[in-house]
Amino acid sequence: MEPNMRKPSLASHLVSTQTEKDRSDQVKNNAGGFVFALDNFKRLERFLILGSDSNTYYQTARQLTRENAKVVELCFAENLERTIETIIDVSDKGRAPKNDSAIFCMALGTVNNDVKVRQAVYNNVFKVCRTGTHIFQFISLCEQLNKGWGRGLKRVIADWY
Repeated sequence: MEPNMRKPSLASHLVSTQTEKDRSDQVKNNAGGFVFALDNFKRLERFLILGSDSNTYYQTARQLTRENAKVVELCFAENLERTIETIIDVSDKGRAPKNDSAIFCMALGTVNNDVKVRQAVYNNVFKVCRTGTHIFQFISLCEQLNKGWGRGLKRVIADWY
C-alpha cells in the first residue's frame, strides 16, 4: 500500500456520499448528486436573495433564470398572497444585495394569465419599486416580457409618479 493511502475503516462503508441516494426524499441536482428538495416558496426566497445574474458551475444564468421564473409562476398559482408578501418582505427589508430579482418577479406577474395576479402585482409595485431606477427597470422588464402598455400598467406608472 502507498504511504499516503489510508486503509478504509468499517465505518467508512456506512457513510453515504452525495452521489448516492440515501433517502427517498432526496432529489437529483444539476451536478448529478442527491440533495433534499426545497418547496417552491423556499426556492422563491432563495432566488429573491441570491438572484441569477451570473452563471453557476452547472448552469448558465439564462437557464437558472428560466427555472426560477417557473418557480415564481408556480408560487403565484399556489398562494398569491404569500408570494406577494415574500417578494415585498425580501425587497423591503433589504435581505438581498440587489432588488433586481424582486422587480423581475413583479414584472413576471404583469404577464400572468390570471387577472387576480396582475391586480395584486399592480397594487404592490410601489412597495418593491421605490426609486426611479427601480420603476424604469420594472418598465424595461415588462417590455422585454412583451407586456403591452395597457390600462393597468399605465395606471401603475401614473400612480407611482
